[in-house]
Amino acid sequence: LAKTFFIAVMALAVGITSANASDRRIRVHNMTHKRIVELYGSPIDDAKYRYNMIQEPSQWIRAGDVRIADIDDGSGYCRYDLLAVLANGDRAEKLNVNVCELTDWWIYEN
Repeated sequence: LAKTFFIAVMALAVGITSANASDRRIRVHNMTHKRIVELYGSPIDDAKYRYNMIQEPSQWIRAGDVRIADIDDGSGYCRYDLLAVLANGDRAEKLNVNVCELTDWWIYEN
C-alpha cells in the first residue's frame, strides 16, 4: 500500500447571497507541486466516493492551477465530502462541506 501523507487543506468561504445558494460549483486551487488526478464529491450519507469528476488526463489539475468543479449531482443536497487525489497517491479530504456556500477549496501540501 502506498503511504498516505497528510495534506493541509484549507477551505475559504466567500460571502454568499441567496441568488447563488443553490450553486454547487467550487473553484479547486491546486497549491501543491503535483497534479490532481482524481476529484470526488459525495453526499455525506454515502459510505464511499462514487464518481471521479476527472475522467481523462486533459482534465487533471496541474500544480498551481485552478479548476471549476460542479459538485451538483441532481440530489439537491448541499453537504458533501470532498476528496482530491494527487499523482503520487497523496490525498486531500474535506468532510461535511456545505457546497451551497463554499466557493473555493485551497489544497496545500504539508
